[in-house]
Amino acid sequence: MPSTPTPAPRTPRVAVLAAVVAVLALVAAVIAFVDGSWLGIPFVLLAAVDGNIAWFYLHRARRDAGSRSSSATPSAENAA
Repeated sequence: MPSTPTPAPRTPRVAVLAAVVAVLALVAAVIAFVDGSWLGIPFVLLAAVDGNIAWFYLHRARRDAGSRSSSATPSAENAA
């Protein structure tokens, strides 16, 4: 019996938005530091927090997708 391929997990919207905000915060930090302003420090901190949020939601989605695919396939013990 051929097995159907498991669809790739969709990236959660929160993770994508957090990654976009992290990149924009890094750009703002670079611009602030180039202008000689210390205002870049909060932007670096914001980028760090948003990067952690993106990482968390990506890994949670991968973990959930992995648990769904392993629970959907019958084990060898149940097939006998």
